[in-house]
Amino acid sequence: MKMNRLLLICILPVLFSACNNWLDVQPEEQISEDEVFSTGNGYRNVLNGVYKSLSGVNMYGREMTWGLMDVLAQCYNVQKIPSDYPGRQYSEGAAFYDYEYTDFHKLPQAIWEEGYNAVANCNNLIAHARHADPDLFELKESERALLEGEALALRAFIQFDMLRIFAPAPVTSPKGTYIPYIKSYPEVLSVKLSVEECMENVIRDLEDARKLVYKYDSIDISKLRIAERFSGGVSSSRFFEYRGFRMNYYAVSGILARAYLYNNQPNEAYKIAKEIIDFQNSTKYYNFTSASKIVNGNLKFYDDILCGFYSTKLTDWDKALNDVLSANGEQLFMEVKEVDNLFNGETDDYRKRYQLSAVNRLMKYAYQNNATSEGILSSNLIPIIRMSEIYYIAAETCFDKDPSEAIDYLMQVKKGRNLRNVDLSGITLKSDFMDRLISDARREFLGEGQIFFMFKRLNQSVPTVNNWKPEYFILDVPDSENI
Repeated sequence: MKMNRLLLICILPVLFSACNNWLDVQPEEQISEDEVFSTGNGYRNVLNGVYKSLSGVNMYGREMTWGLMDVLAQCYNVQKIPSDYPGRQYSEGAAFYDYEYTDFHKLPQAIWEEGYNAVANCNNLIAHARHADPDLFELKESERALLEGEALALRAFIQFDMLRIFAPAPVTSPKGTYIPYIKSYPEVLSVKLSVEECMENVIRDLEDARKLVYKYDSIDISKLRIAERFSGGVSSSRFFEYRGFRMNYYAVSGILARAYLYNNQPNEAYKIAKEIIDFQNSTKYYNFTSASKIVNGNLKFYDDILCGFYSTKLTDWDKALNDVLSANGEQLFMEVKEVDNLFNGETDDYRKRYQLSAVNRLMKYAYQNNATSEGILSSNLIPIIRMSEIYYIAAETCFDKDPSEAIDYLMQVKKGRNLRNVDLSGITLKSDFMDRLISDARREFLGEGQIFFMFKRLNQSVPTVNNWKPEYFILDVPDSENI
């Protein structure tokens, strides 16, 4: 594997504003590495470039969220998917786990290449930030630590998802080696590691990242309030605002809890989840979205999102697959599968009422009411991790010790989505509780890429699939690995 691409996508900064201003910079080919890392602003541009690349169509802008990952999770009926690329790869390949289908390999190939390219840029930034003079930065050591910490978190986040796609889950006790875990730049020769070794690296990086970003986020924790984390504040630099679009302390913590759970470490997962829940209980920063905000354009329910990415292209990518007419005038779109069974008649569920159209099209990524600030933000926001997932993690990991506590956590999500009359008090068996939790999570994670990984972690067949085979959970590593 070659890891020698230098700053391919990391020069332009991401500015999270409605006006989409861009810094004036020299063309990429005219900027040397030394010049890029000679100023604090250069470091910022590199990091912002990584976030921008991860928001692309082959990453979390589509394939890693509402595209390929949710097709693999059987979220959609394939009959109404448009036939043009990537529709054929979905309807003829991914939906039937036919990974040998013509051109299907283009999808995981793009994910692999763009994911590891982003990792390379993270590693380049980390290598420079670790030895940088704090005086280079506006906020001195806290900014230097923030840059290193976010890059570490992104390095772990990306490679954790590469592992979840291209390797077996830890629960299956896999043998052998599957993917590399890249920690240096440039990386000319990489050795594939075991699942256990990769997870050790993921967790170590996330633990280190937490400590580093805390140096900044703890200075003014109010920047994580809903009013500030997606809308900015009063700082003279945009870089220090919009913490909801970045790997902030609680976002890193949430992903760490996700990783611990995936790695069969329930006690550690619960500890981190409980820390976040305690923070929410004391601050109310991650409350669930009210109906009044939803009808005003907040179809992403972003109030409880700990971290999201950002792209102004989201609605265009959605239209390409969901606003298409066939030759005979029939509307083609990715229809959510078996909605009646999924929601079990609970039509008052906000996720059913607002996030699905009358014909069961997922509306999370559709063009939203841009006459409101809520609609503008919701149109461009890519959910990465939510408070609801933190409640799920805490619930699953504490049920054996305290079923009532677990039920309360699950009810927090249900009540937040307008299911206030549900009674779970009679549940005594872990299996019954998990059935209810999984059912709710399938509603919650529609369009967010987590459902497939949930079944993989639990080693359960994906619903609606006949003759399920465990190998469906593992996509082939691209033949070339030429990154």
